[in-house]
Amino acid sequence: QYITKNPDGQEGLIINVASTSAIDYLVYVPVYSSTKKFVTGLGRSLGDTNYYDYNKIRVVTFCPSYTDTDMLRPGENVISDFFNPANIELAVSVLTSVDMQAVQEVAEALVHVAEKGSHGSVWAIVHNETVHEINFPSRKLMQKKRASSHVKMV
Repeated sequence: QYITKNPDGQEGLIINVASTSAIDYLVYVPVYSSTKKFVTGLGRSLGDTNYYDYNKIRVVTFCPSYTDTDMLRPGENVISDFFNPANIELAVSVLTSVDMQAVQEVAEALVHVAEKGSHGSVWAIVHNETVHEINFPSRKLMQKKRASSHVKMV
C-alpha cells in the first residue's frame, strides 16, 4: 500500500538511516548493531532494480559513524551489560576516545546521498572521510579459501 507504483510517474526517494555498525559490528551493542544490519538489508532489497523499475522509488541507505548526539553522551547511553558485564567499560573506553563527527557534517553528507545515491545503494560517512558508497562483495567472493579439498554437499 505504501511502496506501490508511483501514480504520477515522478521518482520518489526513501532514505533509510542505519549506522556504520551495520558494516563493522560493534561488539558492545550487539542488538543495536543487528538492527542496523536489518535496515541495511531491507534498503538493499527494496532498492533492487526489480522494485525500482516498477515503482520508481529510490531506496538508499545512509550509515553515519559516531556522531555527536545525545545518544552518545555520557549518562544518556543505553548500552547494556546484559550479554557481557565488560560491555559498559568497553563502550565507555571507545566513546571517550573516538573522534565524533558533527551533526552538520552528517547532514551535508545526507544531502549528497539524496542527490547522488542510486537505488539500493548504501553510503557511509565517518569523521574526516568523504561520504562514500559501500561495495558489498558477492557471497562467493567472501568465502574463505580452504586448504583441504573441496567437498560437494548433496
